[in-house]
Amino acid sequence: MSDRRPPPWASALHLAQQKLEQGDSAGALPYFEEAAKGAEKASSAEGEMTARAGLAMALFGLGRAREAVPPARRAAELAEQLGQKSEAALFRSLVERLGQDGGEQARTPWFTALTAGQSALERGAIDEAVPHLERAVEQARAADAAGVEATACSLLAQCQLALQTPEDALPNARRALAIAEALGQADAVATFQKLVAAAETALERARQMQAMVDDAEAELARIGDDEDTAPAPDEKNDD
Repeated sequence: MSDRRPPPWASALHLAQQKLEQGDSAGALPYFEEAAKGAEKASSAEGEMTARAGLAMALFGLGRAREAVPPARRAAELAEQLGQKSEAALFRSLVERLGQDGGEQARTPWFTALTAGQSALERGAIDEAVPHLERAVEQARAADAAGVEATACSLLAQCQLALQTPEDALPNARRALAIAEALGQADAVATFQKLVAAAETALERARQMQAMVDDAEAELARIGDDEDTAPAPDEKNDD
């Protein structure tokens, strides 16, 4: 029988993410370090990206902003290699802010909400990610952090598509696209255009399915009405 247990680095990553979401940055730190090294040794770019990003977040939380720059930069590089444009843009923006203000902006309210939502999304916990990302959108908008709002909107739209609620996903995808266009971010524009198209396609498919259901229900109702109004058959005469 094959051993289906996750590798030690994956278990360490899961534990680190739980501790970070609970606000225990100090407790999360050694597990993120273990996960990052293990994922790198196992050539898991996805795992290493998530672990490096989490390591940077934990260091932010401990006020060690300068130490957070290398793992954040590595997470951006890996996200770029994996074609994850939204994540790459987020990590690059964090690296840039760290260089500008020593990480002060990384401790804004939207940062906590965004990182918690992204962490949940990466673990596949979609229902858990949604409220964090909704809060990140609101807080980034209130802080006039347009780039962050676009990232949060795009991640929220991805969650809503996964939850099969395209009517919710489409406005968020369009908002992300509008911001990226206004900021002149060509890579993000291309990515968000695909997200908008996916949401539009999903919404149209949902509308078609609902129309089919409505037609079927109407036909069943018509058949039922016909049966109710049909004359009763003549009884046989035994005489």
